[in-house]
Amino acid sequence: MASFLRNLFGYPYQKYNFKAEPFNNDPLAWSRPLVRHHRGEFSMAAVQANMDMEDQSQVEVGTDALFVGVYDGHKGNTTAIYVKDRIFVEILRTLFVANVGNSRAILGSLKGIGPFKSLVVKQLVRDHNFQNQDIQQELTGLHPDHNNRSCYQSIEVKGLIDTSRCIGYAYMKNSEFTKRRSFEIPVSEVVIPPFTRPLLSSQPDVYSRDLKNSDRFIIFGSGGFWKLISNEKAARIVNTSPRDGIAETLAKLAQEEGASNRGRKYRDLIDIPTSNCVSGNNGNRNTGFRSAYHDDITVIVVYLDKMPNGEGVRPEINSYRGYDNTVRQSEFRNFNNNANA
Repeated sequence: MASFLRNLFGYPYQKYNFKAEPFNNDPLAWSRPLVRHHRGEFSMAAVQANMDMEDQSQVEVGTDALFVGVYDGHKGNTTAIYVKDRIFVEILRTLFVANVGNSRAILGSLKGIGPFKSLVVKQLVRDHNFQNQDIQQELTGLHPDHNNRSCYQSIEVKGLIDTSRCIGYAYMKNSEFTKRRSFEIPVSEVVIPPFTRPLLSSQPDVYSRDLKNSDRFIIFGSGGFWKLISNEKAARIVNTSPRDGIAETLAKLAQEEGASNRGRKYRDLIDIPTSNCVSGNNGNRNTGFRSAYHDDITVIVVYLDKMPNGEGVRPEINSYRGYDNTVRQSEFRNFNNNANA
């Protein structure tokens, strides 16, 4: 009977209840309690694995709008910090879901009538991972000659990056840098064979839609999270778990999966330090470092309630930054002031 109901309704009745103590005891883990926004609440959590925390994130809360950014750094945190500090101001007048790389956002909706509602999961943006067939076809179309296609094998083998789109790596994406290299490229990052056209792009995939009453939540995560947890599992957990601490729960499950893959338990990770190098380095595979079990992880869960501000409580117009645990005045304040002027 239970199996029949699971197949019929599309989500399990199991509740994912975890004790917060182990997560709070982890010196590399961080989370923020539930915060209200104009259509519901959101939860944030992150875990460091690399020498520097390369994941960066932010949630900007406005009077009637919300901006969520997850920036999955690679080989350092410089670019992710730069984007976090500047992108929101640049795109304040347009709100969409956009992706460059392998961070991801999924939408959870409940479809049906009364008790016969089932959970529907939709991935809002595609991953740009080299291993994905549609990305391989896209690259083949851009580089029909064999030499240029083999460049991607060089990129992957050296661990430079595993996505076809990213922020940074200018010498691989702009013809000005590609053909006339006026600066010295580190030997460890030289792509072989020489290439004649840009290999990477910073052009995002953009998705937009009008929210419906059946839409219940959006899960945003960095590549380090989605490498370990499937869309469907993450959505089922959010759909059947208490809101408070939900991002913590997801981050912990990802760590448990990473530990299990290497024959360890989650509790074993707490005493393992960060890597002594940036991501993409072979030293990260050393089991004496946290990065051998999981990459940097960022998770943000945004709940979408049917009635905006249903309780008559207006959200605080603040900017919440992930992992560095800062709260500051959001640029939404200036936007609202200018709009009302």
